[in-house]
Amino acid sequence: MHIKVLICNPVLIFGVLVLLVFFCFVSIFCSNALREFLSLNKPIPNAQVLVVEGWLFNKLFSYADEEFSTGKYRYLIVAGRKYSDATDSGTFQSCDFAHYAEKKFAAPFPAVSPVHIIHVPDRHWHNTFMSAVAVKSWIRENHPEIQRINVCTAGSHARKTWCAYTRIFGSSAEVGIISLPPRQPIKKNWWLNRIGLKWQVYFLGGYLYARFWPLFLLPR
Repeated sequence: MHIKVLICNPVLIFGVLVLLVFFCFVSIFCSNALREFLSLNKPIPNAQVLVVEGWLFNKLFSYADEEFSTGKYRYLIVAGRKYSDATDSGTFQSCDFAHYAEKKFAAPFPAVSPVHIIHVPDRHWHNTFMSAVAVKSWIRENHPEIQRINVCTAGSHARKTWCAYTRIFGSSAEVGIISLPPRQPIKKNWWLNRIGLKWQVYFLGGYLYARFWPLFLLPR
C-alpha cells in the first residue's frame, strides 16, 4: 500500500525526473570535457622537426602533409612499428604514411632528404614511449642542436603522446602536440555509443599510463 502511494506521488515522480535530467546533463558535460582534455592541441611555433606517428590513419594524411608543407620544419620523422606479417615488413601499423611522405617530399639526392623513417619494435602498450626514445636518439646522434619538435597524432590519443614525448625528452627539447584533424567535429551523441565511449575510456587509460608509468620499467 505504501509503495503504491509513493509511486503515484507526483512530487516524487517530478523529483526523480529532475534527478535523471541532472545526471544526464552532468554525464554529457563530463564526457565532452574528457574528449576535449584528451584531444590536446598545443603546437610549438617555429619547431624544427615534425614527428608523425606511423599508425596515422589514411584520411589524416592530407593534414600532416599540409602541416609539414606550410610549417618551417627542417625534418619530417615518421616513427612506428612494422607489421608482423613478413609480406608487409616494410610498412607501418595502420597505414603507409612513411612511403607516402618519402614520395611526396623526396629530395633529388636521398642524402639530403628531409624525411626520415624510424622503425620501432612492437612493445604493445609501450609503443608510444619506444617511438619517443627512438626519435630522441636519432636527434641526439644526428642533429643535437634541435630543441623544438611538434608531434602529429590522431584525436584523443594526443594527450598520451604528448605526455610520453615530454617525459622522454625532458629538458633536452621542447615538445608540442598536434591533434589531427585540427578542427574535430563532435559526433552527435557519441557518449551514448558503446564503441565511442569505450575508446575514450581506453585513451584515458593510455594517458594515465603515459603520465605515471616509471620510465625505468620501460623495455630496453
